[in-house]
Amino acid sequence: MREYRIAVRKVDRQRLGLAGRIEDVLKNLQRWEADRLQAVKTVLLQFHGTLSNLPRALEAPIERSASHIAAYLPDSDLSALIERYRTGPFRPQSQVYESVAHDESDVFFGINLRRWSEADGARYMAKLRTSLWFLRF
Repeated sequence: MREYRIAVRKVDRQRLGLAGRIEDVLKNLQRWEADRLQAVKTVLLQFHGTLSNLPRALEAPIERSASHIAAYLPDSDLSALIERYRTGPFRPQSQVYESVAHDESDVFFGINLRRWSEADGARYMAKLRTSLWFLRF
């Protein structure tokens, strides 16, 4: 039983460490994407500056492109991308299992059946027994 608890703690630490590393990678990716979007805007502004030196025949298209470039906001675009593709909040945390047979509270899985059964004893135990009976089939 002691080896099992040690293994569960080790796996749980690894899971939480992996979640932390994933969060760090996603923060780096977000920063890189913000830098990329800012670079795109810089290139568009430089291109627009080059086009503005052309003859007056291109004045109307240049003005339209100026309004499009002004509407391009990298920070809000990045926020829109994050909102569009997000999967929801995820905050990893350990689930503590309290053994019915022992008073050890350092095992990380399951629910507290003892408290659950003490709350409304016989009724919940009957439901549990019935559920387990149906699982046999």
